Amino acid sequence: MERKHVQLELGQFPDKLQKYLKQAKTYDSSSSPEARTYFIKRDRGYFLKVAATDSLKDEATMDDYFYKKKIGPEVVEYLSLDQDYLLTRQVPGYDCVQAEYLDQPERLVKLLAENLAWLHQLDFQGCPITRTSNYLEKALDNFEKGHYDSNFLAESSFSDIESAHDYILAHRDWLKADILIHGDFCQPNIILDNWNFSGYIDLDCAGVGDRHVDIYWALHSLKFNFKTDKYASLFIDTYGRDKVDFKRLKLIDAIEIFG
Repeated sequence: MERKHVQLELGQFPDKLQKYLKQAKTYDSSSSPEARTYFIKRDRGYFLKVAATDSLKDEATMDDYFYKKKIGPEVVEYLSLDQDYLLTRQVPGYDCVQAEYLDQPERLVKLLAENLAWLHQLDFQGCPITRTSNYLEKALDNFEKGHYDSNFLAESSFSDIESAHDYILAHRDWLKADILIHGDFCQPNIILDNWNFSGYIDLDCAGVGDRHVDIYWALHSLKFNFKTDKYASLFIDTYGRDKVDFKRLKLIDAIEIFG
């Protein structure tokens, strides 16, 4: 992720956070308009995410759940005040869009597929969030409001939002909640340390859900970062083609138009 050096005013942040910001170099590494993310260069490194009140609650919850499994960031502070503030320790390593990883695409694709297959076999007992029903309801609600992503529609197998909506209504019962998912299994959200898996970040969509959500985002990310879809078959074969239901993958394709 890109980092731009910024000077932060300590008084703009709650007292509990100021000791981490004081006399530390800070960098803006935001990638979403919904939140500001700052890297704090001190100790082993921290990330501070700032967003609307209550909007980071799920991420803090799932960060903690994944951290206890030793596969996510440690939550140092979560404060819900005038805004939400989520402070986590940096997961050691770098994300999968670094040149050292992109320069070896087949190795990276296999590693990601193997990692996702591993994640999907983990025990999810005690997971505090189940995603499937809300995931579906959000898409249907956004259709009614006329909210959709034209870029996702253009890249999908659907000609218009009506046909995508009809497909969702016809096959909504196909969605399962039987796997621990990341929910946004994209290359920037998987951290490697010298090709060794270190952890996951940006877990705001994680929980119990349908494996095809992660498969969809993995394939989408590979196509985006490599500017080709030629690695899709390698990913699916490595993950386990027998575990992939392509009709259900098409359902995710439709839902994400309204995501």
